[in-house]
Amino acid sequence: MFNVLISCVLWEINLNIQYFFLIAVFISPFLFYQHERLMMNLVVSSFFGLFLGFEIWFYVSIADNTMSQHQQIFRLACGLVFALSSMLCSFHLWKNVNRSWEKLSKEKKRSEQLLLNILPSSIAQRLKHSSEIIADYFEQASIMFADIQNFTPMCKKLSPHQLVNFLNEVFTEFDNITQKHGLEKIKTNGDGYMVAGGVPINCDFHAIQCCYCALDMQVAFRDICKAHSMQTGLRIGIGCGEVIAGIIGKSKFSYDLWGEAVNLASRMESQGIRNKIQVTESIYNMTKHHFNFDKRDPIQDKGVGWTNTYWLISKKDKLGTDVHIKQLQCKNVSRSILAEKTARY
Repeated sequence: MFNVLISCVLWEINLNIQYFFLIAVFISPFLFYQHERLMMNLVVSSFFGLFLGFEIWFYVSIADNTMSQHQQIFRLACGLVFALSSMLCSFHLWKNVNRSWEKLSKEKKRSEQLLLNILPSSIAQRLKHSSEIIADYFEQASIMFADIQNFTPMCKKLSPHQLVNFLNEVFTEFDNITQKHGLEKIKTNGDGYMVAGGVPINCDFHAIQCCYCALDMQVAFRDICKAHSMQTGLRIGIGCGEVIAGIIGKSKFSYDLWGEAVNLASRMESQGIRNKIQVTESIYNMTKHHFNFDKRDPIQDKGVGWTNTYWLISKKDKLGTDVHIKQLQCKNVSRSILAEKTARY
C-alpha cells in the first residue's frame, strides 16, 4: 500500500488509496487489550494522521481540473468528517470489545471457582492443562468420615426446607473447619461427610490435623443441634493407610479415594457410637502425644479380624506451640508445591 501511495505522489495521481488507513483504524480495536490503551490511542492516531496528511497532500499537490474549488473543498471536508467518524467508531468498537473481554474473563473466573468447589486446586490445575487420567498413589494418608445418627427417621419429621437448611448449616460449618485445619473435603453423601488429610499433597501431620478437625466438628455439631432443638448425634471415624486418589466420570466427574485408609475410616464410623470419635490403632500411635484417648474393647472388623480401636476424647493440655508451627509449615509447603505445579503447567 505504501508503494502505491508513493507512486500516486510521484505520478501526481489520486487513487484514494489513503482510505486504506481508515480500514486500519477500524481493525486496531481488535488488536489491543484494555490495559494497552496508550498503545491503542497511538496507533489509531497515527493512522488517522497519515490519512489526514495524504488527503491534504493530494488536495494541495494534485489539482482536479474537472472539479471547481468549492467542490474540492467540499470533497476534502467530507473526507475529514468521514475520517473523524471512523476514529470515533474505532474507539467505540474498542470499548465494546474490551467489555466483551471483561465479561469473558468474569465467566472464566466463575467457571474456575466452580471447578475449585468440586476439585482440589492442584487437581483442577492438572485437569485444565492435561487430558491424561489423574490417578495418584499415597503411601499414607488419613481419612475421616462423619455421619449423623438416625438421619432417616429425622427426615420424616422435618419439612424439606427444614432438612436442607439444617444440612446446609452443618456442612457449611464443617467446610470452614476443614479449611481451617488444612484438610481436603472429598465429598458428601446424604448425611455423610468425608475428609482427607495428606491428599492430594503429602503432609506428615495429616493424622493430627484430622483429630483436631474431628474435635471441632463435634463441638460445632452440638451447637447447631442445640440451636435447632435437634435430638441427634454425630458419629466420627478416622483411619490411616494407603490411598489411591483420582478423577472418575466424564459428565459429572468427581475426585474420589480408594484403599485401606478409606475402608478403615468407614468402619470406624459405622461401628462407632453417638457423639464419639473412634480411631484406629495407627491413628492412636501417631497422635497419642497430642490427644487423650480411651481404649475400646477390641472389635471385629470384616476382612481384618479383631482389631484395637480407641476413643478420641480431647486434646492434651500441654500442647505447646510446636504442633501449630508444624501445621503452618505443612500448609506453607503445600502452597509452595501447588504454586510450583501451577507455574510448571
